[in-house]
Amino acid sequence: MEGHLFTREMLWAVLTIPGVALAVILVAVKAHLLSGSPAMAAAVAALTGLTVWYVGRRWLALSLILVFGLVLILLEDVPDLGDIGGSSKEQRRVKLERAVAGREAMLAQMDGRRS
Repeated sequence: MEGHLFTREMLWAVLTIPGVALAVILVAVKAHLLSGSPAMAAAVAALTGLTVWYVGRRWLALSLILVFGLVLILLEDVPDLGDIGGSSKEQRRVKLERAVAGREAMLAQMDGRRS
């Protein structure tokens, strides 16, 4: 970047840098919860932060895709609003019942076409 930063660029930097740092930290927390290892969490945080920094220096659009990926990683285990309140065993049972009912309906439809 040549020249001075304008107010708009400084404002975006002030707003996005903490957001990206928070995403990296939350991914590290998730890695710690999944693995149970503080060393794994530290390694994930360091590698993720270095990757976003290195790519962001060269290709801004790709770094935005990486940050979007970090957010997706964080939100992949978030329950749906309709699933809040039930146990995970109950949620799996309901999901399995829906899948079986859908397959049975599909098979019945296929049998109706053959007759």
